[in-house]
Amino acid sequence: MPMLLRERSLIALCALGLSTGAGGRVFAQSAPIATITNKATLDFSDGGLVRSVTSNTVSLAVSARTPPTIRLLRLTDGGSGGVTLDASGSTCRMGGSAFVAPPLGWNQSFNAATASLTPANSFHLGEPVFVDVHDEDANTSADNRDLLQIDVTTAAGDHETLRLQETGPDTGEFVGYIATSAASPTDYDCVISASRGQSVSVTLVDPNDPGDPLFATALIDPYGYVFQSATGAPVDGAKVSLVENATGLPAKVYGDDGVSAYPSTVTTGQTVTDASGAAYPYQSGQYRFPQTAAGSYRLVVTPPTGMSEPNSASPASMSKLNEPRGGTFTISDASFGKAFQLTDPRALQVDIPVDAQATGLSLDKTASTTDASMGDFVQYKIILKNRDAAVVASGVQVVDTLPKGFRYIAGSVRRDGVRAPDPVQASDGRTLTYTLGAIAAGGSSEIDYVTTLDSNAQDGDAVNRAVANAPGGLYSNTAEAMVHVAAPLFTDGITLVGRVTDQGCDGPAADRRGVPGVRLMLEDGTYVVTDRDGLYHFEGAQPGLHVVQVDLESLPPGLQPVLCGGGNTRFAGRSFSQFVDAQGGALWRADFHLRLIAGWKAPKASPTA
Repeated sequence: MPMLLRERSLIALCALGLSTGAGGRVFAQSAPIATITNKATLDFSDGGLVRSVTSNTVSLAVSARTPPTIRLLRLTDGGSGGVTLDASGSTCRMGGSAFVAPPLGWNQSFNAATASLTPANSFHLGEPVFVDVHDEDANTSADNRDLLQIDVTTAAGDHETLRLQETGPDTGEFVGYIATSAASPTDYDCVISASRGQSVSVTLVDPNDPGDPLFATALIDPYGYVFQSATGAPVDGAKVSLVENATGLPAKVYGDDGVSAYPSTVTTGQTVTDASGAAYPYQSGQYRFPQTAAGSYRLVVTPPTGMSEPNSASPASMSKLNEPRGGTFTISDASFGKAFQLTDPRALQVDIPVDAQATGLSLDKTASTTDASMGDFVQYKIILKNRDAAVVASGVQVVDTLPKGFRYIAGSVRRDGVRAPDPVQASDGRTLTYTLGAIAAGGSSEIDYVTTLDSNAQDGDAVNRAVANAPGGLYSNTAEAMVHVAAPLFTDGITLVGRVTDQGCDGPAADRRGVPGVRLMLEDGTYVVTDRDGLYHFEGAQPGLHVVQVDLESLPPGLQPVLCGGGNTRFAGRSFSQFVDAQGGALWRADFHLRLIAGWKAPKASPTA
């Protein structure tokens, strides 16, 4: 029996401006709440008669579309005191195609399915950034955990893609995470790379409203550090005050919410609480003033016992020390208590050096040579003295910071002429800690060790710094030893060679005749003259872009330069001049070609008497 089914539900949906989503859910595209009333009619033929049956009326209430929300979260200190959201299904795009489980970063201990999280707008380099999106529209299945895709970017150009999984069936809550790093940015490597002070942006493009993307941003390590000027070690217990430059009064500071009062004096390495009760746990050496009004300010620092304002190291040398989370310290006039202008309300970022005061210990340091190059060995000698003639210095340590590119040779330590254990090396490979134990009253101890220079050693003066300390507030002076690093032989200069020939571009190069006596010049005025075979060379030129040019006045009569090989852009259309972009440690060639001027005839010789 043939039947004709006339289903009117879809027509009713379209008439109300609604659309159906995957999984049978209905999403309202208009703001008001709507009620869908629906009937179905069945027409069929029965013994030649056309009959019609109408179904019962079905009503469906549809809410307006819920705008998504997005927030960033971090692991809470100790894994307590926050919310728990399941991010175990989070994946990231690796290499632009496949989605894989993201790495955890420096914090390898948390369980992504039971992690305790708290909202945050700043993160430390190396810790994972958690993303929480609430989007009812993306919750297309009541029985399964749906997926949602977001983009994570930085101003430095890093681009990562995360696929967040719903925290449970039908929750509409999507959570994922990505690790952070100070390494050079690489797109789609599942790690967002940034430097301290940069912003990380998370973007959600709502498929139901693509013209209105949703953003969330956070600063990476928007903190200042108080650190030891000789070694870069963070210093706890320093009081840092932000004052108005004009009045000297405490500045008005606000927390991350921009409303709650925040202390104008903080202590490095301690937790600070603003007026709302929000806690700001700072790591060793850190301090922060989240938001202040634009204006002129100064930082007033009270170092802890055993420390003083810096006077032993230059700002340039301190700015090259490694900070605890990667990168180097930012040193400016504000680091030394001078006034600075704050032009926007973002977190203040100034690193502040302090010196360790010499209190009972003295240190001297020398190097076996004053000049070295890559592959060379340099031996350092450290002599430590206990200046107190009556008290033993116990638990003495020496912290030695090698210049960049200097690598400690394992097994090379000698203490007082006897082989001793290797020092403890920090993760940067440059900070060495020697544990000496007790130094007798009025006594001394000598440490010798060997380093080698690798390819990271930078040309110029390389300064090695060491400082000793002991329990009870004992510190030594900062001892320095300087070695001048020279570039390896044949790598710091270039040699430009070439030949000037006649016969234009015709015939094999080997058959062309060299033209002697032609003068060639560099852009700085340096010149040479071709020999009898037309050969020339410039020695010891600096790497980089150079211009080699033929002095036209020095050409033999009747000869002119000619371009050979139309595709050679080094000539830039000029037959007598060409560019050479040369790097150190190699020979670079620049040839020139001459030919007889068309129709030129040599002048007749003057008759002799």
